[in-house]
Amino acid sequence: MKRMFRIAVNVEECCNCGFCQSFVACSARKVGCIGCGACQYGCPDGVRELKDILEERKEITIRINGDPVAVPERISVLKALELNGFKVSRLPDQGDIFAPCRSGGCGSCAVLINGVLERSCITPVADGMDIVTEKTELQKHPPVRIITPMRPYPHFIPSLFTHGCNYRCGACHNWEITFASAGSLIVPKNVHVYLGFGRVKTNQIGISGGEPTLNRRWLVDSIKDLRARNNRVMIQLDTNASLLSPEYIDELVEVGVTHISPDIKAIRLKTFMDLTGLSDKELAETLLKASWNAVKYIQEVYHGRVFMVVAIPYRPEVTSKEELFELGKALSDIDPYIPVNVVEYQPAFRWRDWRGLQKEDMDEARGVLEEAGIKSVVIQGGAGIPRALDPLDLVLGTEEF
Repeated sequence: MKRMFRIAVNVEECCNCGFCQSFVACSARKVGCIGCGACQYGCPDGVRELKDILEERKEITIRINGDPVAVPERISVLKALELNGFKVSRLPDQGDIFAPCRSGGCGSCAVLINGVLERSCITPVADGMDIVTEKTELQKHPPVRIITPMRPYPHFIPSLFTHGCNYRCGACHNWEITFASAGSLIVPKNVHVYLGFGRVKTNQIGISGGEPTLNRRWLVDSIKDLRARNNRVMIQLDTNASLLSPEYIDELVEVGVTHISPDIKAIRLKTFMDLTGLSDKELAETLLKASWNAVKYIQEVYHGRVFMVVAIPYRPEVTSKEELFELGKALSDIDPYIPVNVVEYQPAFRWRDWRGLQKEDMDEARGVLEEAGIKSVVIQGGAGIPRALDPLDLVLGTEEF
């Protein structure tokens, strides 16, 4: 019997950057397209789309938590779980499987496959495959994630960039990392090796992304391990703050986070959705509210203990002066002395045709925020930040550390 399946196709001519061939752990070359969408999320031209096709596929038998079930071939493990009644959610603790990035980078959706922790979102089903989703069994194995280290330029301190994000920003500055899923899955006890931790003396490290907070167990365990190796090292966390509940913040501070920089993109829902590329209004509203609540909680509970700088990515084409003032006023109402870093939202990823911002643009943004009551505004733009990578400048290979 024929059924509807989804596969990825090019709907327009692309720039042939090679990202989907070299940076995505794609199963198409081995078993055919499984419709996971990983190549779609990371396509800098936005020409990859998932299309419905009607075709007949052979059924295979897999085991889920010991029970044999029949599923179509050439689908992802995540899709197979959905077909068998598992609720998949983009929010933690809202379903059976938490799959926030869907691009294979964060490892949050990992399940045991034939005894090995694997990412369910990009792994194809196979006949006879044994899948375990029970949390007690998963927690017996160290969590996994794809990472890219910077040691240290252009970030001045050794920094760890985590792959995977729950946003789809058209101007993603680190898109070639954020949406990449090819490479080794790293467990927390090996993170120090990739940072050169111990070989090079440092009193501070950064954790950025992508979005580091997606895989909570991985992030917490990694910080624990780094602090166990050097209990005096300062740890800075860059985050969009959309998953930072009070309990999560408490845990991060307890294990050793000393600096947090929440990235607040907007205060109006429409602007937030435009910037993040999120189409689900309910999800977007939840994430936006959570990010603001996180800023308020950190300032109220950890002021003087955790150093917080709020980052505001800025483009006058998207964020009006009126909204920027509203944003500044909301931060000022929490505490006018919160340090604010206005970051130039560069022409990048799918918005490469944007004009470059001038000093006058950024100075104007500073003035609006100061008028709203913010006492400390720093501008980060121009030559002060590295340029985003152009798709045709991709290095089609990998570096092993």
